Amino acid sequence: FLKDVKNRGALDVKSMDPQQAIEHLNQVHNVLKENLLKLGINETAIEVARDINKAVINIISGFRSLSKLYMSFKDNCSDEFMRALLTSYELSIMIDTFDWRSDAIKEKACLAALMCDINLDDNDFKELEGAESPNALSRKVFWHPKTVAGMLSKESKEISQETLTIILQHHEKPDGSGFPHKLQYPGISLLSSVHIVACDFAIRWKKSNFDVSQKQELLDNMYEYYKHGNL
Repeated sequence: FLKDVKNRGALDVKSMDPQQAIEHLNQVHNVLKENLLKLGINETAIEVARDINKAVINIISGFRSLSKLYMSFKDNCSDEFMRALLTSYELSIMIDTFDWRSDAIKEKACLAALMCDINLDDNDFKELEGAESPNALSRKVFWHPKTVAGMLSKESKEISQETLTIILQHHEKPDGSGFPHKLQYPGISLLSSVHIVACDFAIRWKKSNFDVSQKQELLDNMYEYYKHGNL
């Protein structure tokens, strides 16, 4: 099926309106995920993921706020795909503030957002969200950053080291309380740091129901937490 998707141009969504395009991309992502969970990662799957990623970046670039993005697509996406959309949106905005910004860097970072949790199922996400600390996680969930990075690295030389590093480090925390390697801020790469902050902001902002009156307090709390080095 994935070869058919690739060969038939099923990811060419330029003629669709944004809602139709995202709904279609979400469906392809769901099939991609099902294939990966059953059969593992292969070159065709990686090519499809990269095509999804490029289409997503093109679509979200037309939105001016995270809340509008969420409200436009909340009925068209799985929770996992929506999280990738929101994180990719914030990643793109943050990367644009640096003098080293480029479309290639955005693609590398956003591909990590799309693929970082690809081997987790619904029960794994519930476990991840409900765990009080990394020590409470199952072995599968605890080590999934390393598992996914390793699978991608093994199956494709086209996945950049930057993307693999973000995936490996996306659950790390500046104080060393993250996982799987309990890295502190000096050991977390710059792009991984941008991803971690972007994802955290997207999750917090969504939990606040995009309440503008809470935004400054949210940012103040984040500034206090992410105050060292790259974080």
